[in-house]
Amino acid sequence: MHTSFKLLLAFLMIAVGSIHLHAADVAPVDPEEPTPEEHPDPAKDDGADDKVAPRLLPPQSAVLALKRWHDAALCSSCKGTGKATKTVVTGTRTVKPDKAGFPIKQNITKEVTVDCAACDGERLTKDKRLIAGGNTFARTLAQIDITDERWPAAHDDLLTNLRELVDLGKAAWRSRLNKTIGVLLTGTVIKNAQPIVFVGYLDQERQKNETGKRVLWVSVGNTSVRFEKPRLVDSSGLGQVFPLSMLCGGWLVRREDDGGRFVSVIENGFVMSIR
Repeated sequence: MHTSFKLLLAFLMIAVGSIHLHAADVAPVDPEEPTPEEHPDPAKDDGADDKVAPRLLPPQSAVLALKRWHDAALCSSCKGTGKATKTVVTGTRTVKPDKAGFPIKQNITKEVTVDCAACDGERLTKDKRLIAGGNTFARTLAQIDITDERWPAAHDDLLTNLRELVDLGKAAWRSRLNKTIGVLLTGTVIKNAQPIVFVGYLDQERQKNETGKRVLWVSVGNTSVRFEKPRLVDSSGLGQVFPLSMLCGGWLVRREDDGGRFVSVIENGFVMSIR
């Protein structure tokens, strides 16, 4: 009887150990994830209707761009003076040697001031950097934050410096700039907005219908250009009757059909008289 009890007890201990071993092999069950109905995700804003605001620049950026345009515009040979020195022969003279020998003739020369051959005395470079500097200034001016408190001071500074730049070349501006504008103003299609600088005439007939400086009309050959919201305007000659030559530039944004006559539209640009 005692032996049978021991055997029964041993059998029970083996059975219990086997149960524990099987339990250890079973992986714990993770709690179930909540269904979307129980915890719905918040609505996502994909920003499809958001528009990226254009990058605005501080007013000083335009001042710096204009200074760089001024430096680039100067003829590198004469440094913007339009003049150069040249050695010319004005005569000859006979020089006797100190010792025995034949007399020799020497040229009499002097330095004279002539027009610079590189710029034809017009002070402006003929290099492409003149146009590149102007386009950079036009693009920068269009991006200026005019709500910045520093804009009024920068505006006056820009007008003064732009006047100095215009007076530098006078009649040379047209020959330097207008040969490069090609179909930008005269073509029928404009693919992308782009900066542009050129010389035109104030369109007095169209201008007389405007009541302020927010819209200016300039003609280039048979093409009309409308300046909307120009940021720099020299108004000293706007009331004159005779054709007023203007150095212009800005952001060329579109072209419109005005009764069969194409009109180019420029925003946030500049119009400075050449007088």
